[in-house]
Amino acid sequence: SLDGEFIGGTGTETDPYLIASAEQFKNIANHLDSSFELLADIDFNGETIGGGMGAVPGTFTGTFNGNGKTIKGLRTDSEEAYLFELLKNATLQNFVFEIDSPIAISAIGARDNTYVKLENITVNGSKVTSQQNHANFLTWIYSGHVDFINCINNASMKGTSQYLAPFLGGYAVAWPTSGTPKREAGSASFIGCVNNADIEAQQPGSFVGNSTHHDVTEL
Repeated sequence: SLDGEFIGGTGTETDPYLIASAEQFKNIANHLDSSFELLADIDFNGETIGGGMGAVPGTFTGTFNGNGKTIKGLRTDSEEAYLFELLKNATLQNFVFEIDSPIAISAIGARDNTYVKLENITVNGSKVTSQQNHANFLTWIYSGHVDFINCINNASMKGTSQYLAPFLGGYAVAWPTSGTPKREAGSASFIGCVNNADIEAQQPGSFVGNSTHHDVTEL
């Protein structure tokens, strides 16, 4: 469909675009508000993502069903990169993500009081080394809410940064220079989630790294 961008589908929830290769996966960036389903394991074969970038750049607002398949082979030569750069009113579910460098599933979830669901996702991999605040699933939540449902982390982490955690790096707050706060902190729920890996950092978290602001509604 769409001149070969995908192997089928129209991008709706009932007829998602069908993906069977790494190149087709990257075409998600051209349809960030659509629905997608994997039909095969995806291997990026060592493709390198620049720092702060995503294999899918931009803000994803659609649904992605991994259909139980595995995504692997992404690398970064920086402190952190991402599978999906940003998430907003999005659902990611049903896939395995294999990593051996600091690549999170996403940098920012639930921005601007929106909702994100991460469900039935497993992260596997060798020891992830990062010098920044990092998580294997989601680095930050901005103001909205994220549900982590039946997610499993099997990738150990080691770093000199203050905060490392498997699922969520922290809740970001926009600090005002004066007056009322620009943005409230976000929130998250963990339902049936398990961390099976070692986390080595100054302040390691079993689920969340920096949880200082997780219930803040006013600074």
